[in-house]
Amino acid sequence: MSMATPWLDKNPSFNARRRHAVWTWAALSAVFVVSGLVPAQQLARVPQLCLLHALGWPCLGCGLSRGFCALSHGQWQNALDFNPLTPFVYALFIGLWAHAAYRALHPKP
Repeated sequence: MSMATPWLDKNPSFNARRRHAVWTWAALSAVFVVSGLVPAQQLARVPQLCLLHALGWPCLGCGLSRGFCALSHGQWQNALDFNPLTPFVYALFIGLWAHAAYRALHPKP
């Protein structure tokens, strides 16, 4: 048993921060798993549901979900075709996932 264990029970904000980090890590892990489970052949058939795209206006988010899934399958060109911002968003998610894992395993009091 660690010397810091009794301190955990006395500091509810510490427990809340750790719980938040664990839930964030779990949610981002689920995003990566689901994006890897979507069959790559079906990505091009998924319709665009963005209202801005339907109105003919530019939208920075259109194609990000499909591009994220394509990148999870290693299809870089398809991901860039869906949305050029996909690699940046994917890298951001990886960074957030790693940060949440670190915060869950090494919480700061």
